[in-house]
Amino acid sequence: MQFVRYFYFTIYLKNAIILTIKVASFIKFYMQKVDKNALGLVVGGFMAVFHLGWIILVGLGWAKPLMDLAFKLHRISLDYSISSLTLLSAIGLLVFTFVAGYVFGWVFAAIWNKFGK
Repeated sequence: MQFVRYFYFTIYLKNAIILTIKVASFIKFYMQKVDKNALGLVVGGFMAVFHLGWIILVGLGWAKPLMDLAFKLHRISLDYSISSLTLLSAIGLLVFTFVAGYVFGWVFAAIWNKFGK
């Protein structure tokens, strides 16, 4: 089954519309199967890299000021502390987040492949 989608490209110049182009895009719409292992690796890898960034912020001492800023912007007042960084806890965080992301991606792909037809 094919659907037609229209995309509009508009060029503005000093609050005046100069040109609007209507483009038709013919898209064949169907659900494809997702490789469970690949999606698990992508989601797990993304979560691990995100938490690697957090580990770097903690190691540099920038995590608390960044969290203070985020809480202040959200009008949250909290007393908290960020523990010191150890190699074992950093590796544990990376492994845990990778495994959790892998499982989430794998389960999502399995559900998608089962019911997404």
